[in-house]
Amino acid sequence: MLFDVNNVYVSATNQRLDPAAVLDGWCRALDARTVGEIHLAGHAITQTAAGDELRIDDHGDHVCSEVWALYERSLARLGPRPTLLEWDTRLPAFSVLQAEGALAQSRLDAAQELRYARAV
Repeated sequence: MLFDVNNVYVSATNQRLDPAAVLDGWCRALDARTVGEIHLAGHAITQTAAGDELRIDDHGDHVCSEVWALYERSLARLGPRPTLLEWDTRLPAFSVLQAEGALAQSRLDAAQELRYARAV
């Protein structure tokens, strides 16, 4: 199973729910052993006709700070997992993609180190 952290954030925010609480609920409901991969992505923000913000999971921007925080929370709850950074629209220079990947790797490495330190 894949666990898409950006989808959790976008869906919760659009429904005016607390994304951290929604993520925690999903993590409680899932058997962590079934999560084989975590997905991260950026999203677009648009305005509805009523003037409300609406987030669209378009994989077209940097991962926002709130999603990075949820990713760290996911790693703490589920354990380190292979992570795919999705960027499918409005592609930037390759160096930008590399930098975004490095951010994910640093968080994944930190989660692995913490898990190892707790086991020792």
